Amino acid sequence: MPAAPDQRSGNSDRAGHPVGRSWISLCTTVFSTRAQATDRSIRSLWSAAIHLLVILTPTTIVGSYHYHRRRRNVPSLFRAVTVTSVPSQTINTGFTMTVATDKHQVGIVSLDADFDRLIGSSAGMRKLLVDSKDQQTFHEAGVYLSKHDKVYLSSNRLEDAKYGQRAIIVGVPLGAIPVASNDADRSQERILAPLSAEDQQKLWSQLEIIEDLPQHLAMPNGATKWDDSSLLWCEQGLDSRKVASTLVIHNVDGHKTQSALSEFQGKPFSSLNDVVKHPTTGCVFFTDPDYGVEQSFKDSNKQYAPNGVYVWNPATSKVKLLDATNYVKPNGVTFVPWSAKDGSGLLITTDTGRFRFHRNDKMGDFYVDDNGPSLIYSYRVRADSESNDGLPAVDVESRREFAQSTSGVPDGIHVDTEGNVWAGHGNGVHVYKPQPDGSGNLIGKFVLPGDKGVANFCWAGKTPSGQYRQLLFAEDELWEVLIDVNGHD
Repeated sequence: MPAAPDQRSGNSDRAGHPVGRSWISLCTTVFSTRAQATDRSIRSLWSAAIHLLVILTPTTIVGSYHYHRRRRNVPSLFRAVTVTSVPSQTINTGFTMTVATDKHQVGIVSLDADFDRLIGSSAGMRKLLVDSKDQQTFHEAGVYLSKHDKVYLSSNRLEDAKYGQRAIIVGVPLGAIPVASNDADRSQERILAPLSAEDQQKLWSQLEIIEDLPQHLAMPNGATKWDDSSLLWCEQGLDSRKVASTLVIHNVDGHKTQSALSEFQGKPFSSLNDVVKHPTTGCVFFTDPDYGVEQSFKDSNKQYAPNGVYVWNPATSKVKLLDATNYVKPNGVTFVPWSAKDGSGLLITTDTGRFRFHRNDKMGDFYVDDNGPSLIYSYRVRADSESNDGLPAVDVESRREFAQSTSGVPDGIHVDTEGNVWAGHGNGVHVYKPQPDGSGNLIGKFVLPGDKGVANFCWAGKTPSGQYRQLLFAEDELWEVLIDVNGHD
């Protein structure tokens, strides 16, 4: 997909204007002070002051948002969107509402004391790798296999001379990542110094890059841990290689694969996207949008199973379509457990229907559907004892909006050990605290410089310092986050 040009230079005229500079400076100062305040009453006063400033200030704000840049004309799910002359505190980008000062927020942004406690006083983030070929190597999945001390992930779609499109699998050896610098080197935004060119070369040389994919795999996307040595991939399928969209078990010892599930009620899946296991039943939640058709690597004339959220019991082979009518592009999926024993909790999903593609003879043309969803949803899941079919007891009627994206579309989602939901967005990773009514409150963000989007990420064990590590996949960049809280799929 031809990415939109980077038009962030459009900010220079307004930022150079005396009124524009004063507004930006004042808003940045206010938000910085507010973020540091822990007392609710103080934060309320700051909020009121900000709204008053908006009313009294006649200046219009100019902003642009640049997500995943173009790499070799490969369509990505994020792109630049330019906004001009919006006389409001918020900027309507056409697919999101974003506070104007977000443009100037970089690094770790706290919005709640709970977030500070979760990440710890020594939290930090740093860039590990940049693809020198400008290729979208770090994109989706992200599964930590502690036995192998590796994280496995998938690339974005890459151009291929023989098959039109392809993807690769990358294994990141965690022991090869140099230890982060100490606190003295931390910036105010808590962004640590990136790896040196020499350290990057060493790490690149130790990556396990699987270009010649094993049987049943051609366009792998999301994945989850299957056992100590295996992943369960969402294979999107690739018609040019006669590979179907399938849930594929992939043993990394020798890279043996097994097709586990490829159809529902006799109809093949379109392009499976994301997957997670239910902790008590062992059942598998997964999503199937039809991005493969729009992105021109799946047959548009074929009849597929419905777009939707599914659940599968590997022990009985039973498959159930949980929800199809409420989605445009069902995408990310995770589970928030309420109890370690009874299987109850929240099923969390995302809908990225605001980002679409026009099918063509190459890789699809990206466009923004202004009326499409960019949302996170929740469903209540009752105790296993209330199920009568061996599947998790999902209350589909309880579905409600968990959160709206504040940047781009919400893609990959995961859960920490305290039940908070972490989601990849158009400028990094956002963290939400579930509320009793099934909604979520935004409590903090990890914002990458340059408004780079994060399609997915994963927890990856502990570092030598004792902090937990996350790896963030930002297409041509790989980032590391160091925090005090652990998490899982």
